[in-house]
Amino acid sequence: NPDVMYVATWDSYWGDGKKVWRTADAGQTWTNITPVSSWIAFDIAVSSYDENIVWVIKAAQRASDASNGEKVYYSTDGGTNWTNITTADLDDEYLTNIVHQRGSDGGIYIGTRRAVYYKNNSMSNFMLFNNDLPLSTASVKLVTYYRGGKIRNGTNRSAYECDFYEQTPPSAQIAANRFDATCLDNQIQFVDHS
Repeated sequence: NPDVMYVATWDSYWGDGKKVWRTADAGQTWTNITPVSSWIAFDIAVSSYDENIVWVIKAAQRASDASNGEKVYYSTDGGTNWTNITTADLDDEYLTNIVHQRGSDGGIYIGTRRAVYYKNNSMSNFMLFNNDLPLSTASVKLVTYYRGGKIRNGTNRSAYECDFYEQTPPSAQIAANRFDATCLDNQIQFVDHS
Protein backbone atom coordinates (compact mmCIF):
# COMPACT_ATOMS: atom_id res chain seq x y z
CA ASN A 1 0.00 0.00 0.00
CA PRO A 2 1.90 3.09 -1.19
CA ASP A 3 -0.23 5.38 0.98
CA VAL A 4 1.35 3.95 4.15
CA MET A 5 4.80 5.27 5.03
CA TYR A 6 6.99 5.30 8.14
CA VAL A 7 9.62 7.92 8.93
CA ALA A 8 12.16 8.29 11.74
CA THR A 9 12.99 11.89 12.65
CA TRP A 10 14.96 13.87 15.19
CA ASP A 11 15.14 17.56 16.02
CA SER A 12 18.76 17.50 17.13
CA TYR A 13 21.47 14.90 17.58
CA TRP A 14 21.63 15.24 21.37
CA GLY A 15 17.97 16.00 22.06
CA ASP A 16 15.20 13.68 23.22
CA GLY A 17 13.15 14.41 20.12
CA LYS A 18 13.75 11.13 18.27
CA LYS A 19 10.39 10.00 16.89
CA VAL A 20 8.79 7.44 14.58
CA TRP A 21 5.88 8.67 12.44
CA ARG A 22 3.28 6.88 10.29
CA THR A 23 0.98 8.09 7.56
CA ALA A 24 -1.85 6.09 5.97
CA ASP A 25 -2.88 8.81 3.48
CA ALA A 26 0.29 9.35 1.43
CA GLY A 27 1.69 12.00 3.75
CA GLN A 28 -1.34 14.23 4.22
CA THR A 29 -1.40 13.53 7.97
CA TRP A 30 1.16 11.92 10.28
CA THR A 31 0.74 10.07 13.60
CA ASN A 32 3.47 9.77 16.21
CA ILE A 33 3.93 6.03 16.87
CA THR A 34 7.23 6.19 18.77
CA PRO A 35 7.48 2.97 20.85
CA VAL A 36 9.56 4.46 23.69
CA SER A 37 11.00 7.86 24.52
CA SER A 38 14.60 7.99 23.36
CA TRP A 39 17.42 10.31 22.55
CA ILE A 40 18.84 7.51 20.36
CA ALA A 41 17.79 7.52 16.70
CA PHE A 42 15.52 4.79 15.30
CA ASP A 43 15.75 2.60 12.19
CA ILE A 44 12.65 0.98 10.65
CA ALA A 45 11.77 -2.15 8.65
CA VAL A 46 8.29 -2.79 7.23
CA SER A 47 6.81 -6.13 6.21
CA SER A 48 6.54 -6.74 2.48
CA TYR A 49 3.08 -8.29 2.71
CA ASP A 50 1.37 -6.28 5.47
CA GLU A 51 2.00 -2.55 5.88
CA ASN A 52 0.88 -2.74 9.52
CA ILE A 53 3.72 -5.08 10.51
CA VAL A 54 6.75 -2.99 11.43
CA TRP A 55 9.99 -3.42 13.36
CA VAL A 56 11.90 -0.56 14.97
CA ILE A 57 15.38 -0.60 16.49
CA LYS A 58 17.15 1.95 18.63
CA ALA A 59 20.32 2.59 16.65
CA ALA A 60 23.09 3.16 19.20
CA GLN A 61 26.33 4.85 18.28
CA ARG A 62 28.34 4.58 21.52
CA ALA A 63 28.86 2.16 24.40
CA SER A 64 26.72 4.29 26.71
CA ASP A 65 23.79 3.93 24.28
CA ALA A 66 23.51 0.14 24.65
CA SER A 67 20.23 0.17 26.68
CA ASN A 68 20.15 -3.60 27.20
CA GLY A 69 16.65 -5.05 27.10
CA GLU A 70 15.21 -2.09 25.12
CA LYS A 71 16.51 -2.33 21.56
CA VAL A 72 14.02 -4.00 19.18
CA TYR A 73 10.27 -3.36 18.97
CA TYR A 74 7.61 -5.06 16.86
CA SER A 75 4.07 -4.01 15.93
CA THR A 76 1.31 -5.80 14.04
CA ASP A 77 -1.11 -2.86 14.03
CA GLY A 78 0.88 -0.05 12.42
CA GLY A 79 2.51 1.12 15.64
CA THR A 80 -0.60 1.53 17.79
CA ASN A 81 0.82 -1.15 20.11
CA TRP A 82 4.42 -2.30 20.43
CA THR A 83 6.05 -5.47 21.75
CA ASN A 84 9.64 -5.39 22.95
CA ILE A 85 11.28 -8.42 21.26
CA THR A 86 14.79 -7.70 22.53
CA THR A 87 16.57 -10.77 23.88
CA ALA A 88 19.75 -11.17 25.91
CA ASP A 89 21.54 -12.16 22.69
CA LEU A 90 21.70 -8.45 21.87
CA ASP A 91 23.07 -7.33 25.25
CA ASP A 92 26.00 -4.96 24.87
CA GLU A 93 25.47 -4.84 21.09
CA TYR A 94 25.12 -1.42 19.47
CA LEU A 95 22.44 -1.79 16.80
CA THR A 96 22.92 0.21 13.60
CA ASN A 97 20.35 -0.93 11.03
CA ILE A 98 17.57 -3.41 10.28
CA VAL A 99 16.11 -5.00 7.14
CA HIS A 100 13.19 -7.39 6.57
CA GLN A 101 13.56 -10.34 4.17
CA ARG A 102 10.49 -10.35 1.95
CA GLY A 103 8.69 -13.68 1.66
CA SER A 104 10.12 -15.00 4.93
CA ASP A 105 8.21 -15.75 8.12
CA GLY A 106 8.95 -12.35 9.65
CA GLY A 107 12.68 -12.68 9.05
CA ILE A 108 14.76 -9.65 10.06
CA TYR A 109 18.48 -9.02 9.92
CA ILE A 110 19.96 -6.55 12.40
CA GLY A 111 23.36 -4.99 11.84
CA THR A 112 25.43 -3.95 14.84
CA ARG A 113 28.76 -2.24 15.44
CA ARG A 114 30.25 -5.76 15.60
CA ALA A 115 28.18 -8.33 13.67
CA VAL A 116 24.84 -9.29 12.07
CA TYR A 117 21.95 -11.05 13.84
CA TYR A 118 18.87 -12.82 12.46
CA LYS A 119 15.46 -13.73 13.83
CA ASN A 120 12.15 -14.89 12.36
CA ASN A 121 8.74 -15.66 13.89
CA SER A 122 9.64 -19.29 14.64
CA MET A 123 12.71 -18.31 16.68
CA SER A 124 12.53 -17.21 20.30
CA ASN A 125 15.98 -15.56 20.26
CA PHE A 126 18.20 -13.65 17.88
CA MET A 127 21.07 -15.68 16.47
CA LEU A 128 24.50 -14.48 15.45
CA PHE A 129 24.53 -14.62 11.65
CA ASN A 130 28.08 -14.38 10.37
CA ASN A 131 28.21 -17.04 7.63
CA ASP A 132 30.95 -15.80 5.26
CA LEU A 133 30.85 -12.41 6.96
CA PRO A 134 33.72 -10.97 8.99
CA LEU A 135 33.59 -12.04 12.63
CA SER A 136 33.85 -8.48 13.90
CA THR A 137 33.12 -5.44 11.74
CA ALA A 138 30.65 -2.58 11.99
CA SER A 139 27.54 -3.00 9.85
CA VAL A 140 26.59 0.30 8.24
CA LYS A 141 23.84 -0.88 5.86
CA LEU A 142 22.23 -4.26 5.22
CA VAL A 143 20.70 -4.74 1.76
CA THR A 144 18.69 -7.70 0.48
CA TYR A 145 19.65 -9.05 -2.95
CA TYR A 146 16.72 -11.25 -3.92
CA ARG A 147 17.90 -12.32 -7.37
CA GLY A 148 21.01 -13.90 -5.84
CA GLY A 149 19.34 -15.00 -2.58
CA LYS A 150 21.86 -12.96 -0.60
CA ILE A 151 22.09 -10.47 2.22
CA ARG A 152 24.68 -7.75 1.59
CA ASN A 153 26.44 -6.03 4.45
CA GLY A 154 28.05 -2.66 3.83
CA THR A 155 30.58 -2.18 6.62
CA ASN A 156 33.22 0.26 7.76
CA ARG A 157 35.79 -1.91 5.95
CA SER A 158 34.15 -3.11 2.75
CA ALA A 159 31.01 -4.81 1.46
CA TYR A 160 30.29 -8.50 2.04
CA GLU A 161 27.53 -10.88 1.04
CA CYS A 162 26.30 -14.32 2.03
CA ASP A 163 23.27 -16.51 1.44
CA PHE A 164 20.02 -15.64 3.19
CA TYR A 165 19.37 -17.51 6.43
CA GLU A 166 16.31 -19.01 4.73
CA GLN A 167 15.56 -19.02 1.02
CA THR A 168 12.30 -17.40 0.01
CA PRO A 169 10.19 -17.42 -3.16
CA PRO A 170 11.23 -14.98 -5.90
CA SER A 171 10.07 -11.44 -5.29
CA ALA A 172 9.65 -9.00 -8.15
CA GLN A 173 11.15 -5.54 -7.80
CA ILE A 174 10.19 -3.64 -10.91
CA ALA A 175 10.63 0.08 -11.45
CA ALA A 176 9.48 2.37 -14.25
CA ASN A 177 11.10 5.57 -15.43
CA ARG A 178 7.74 7.37 -15.10
CA PHE A 179 4.11 6.82 -14.13
CA ASP A 180 2.17 8.13 -17.13
CA ALA A 181 2.31 8.20 -20.94
CA THR A 182 0.98 10.69 -23.46
CA CYS A 183 0.13 10.38 -27.15
CA LEU A 184 3.34 12.18 -28.08
CA ASP A 185 5.54 10.18 -25.73
CA ASN A 186 4.07 6.75 -25.04
CA GLN A 187 7.19 4.80 -24.09
CA ILE A 188 7.79 3.67 -20.55
CA GLN A 189 11.00 1.89 -19.66
CA PHE A 190 11.02 -0.81 -16.99
CA VAL A 191 13.97 -1.95 -14.91
CA ASP A 192 14.13 -5.21 -12.96
CA HIS A 193 15.80 -4.80 -9.54
CA SER A 194 14.79 -8.30 -8.38
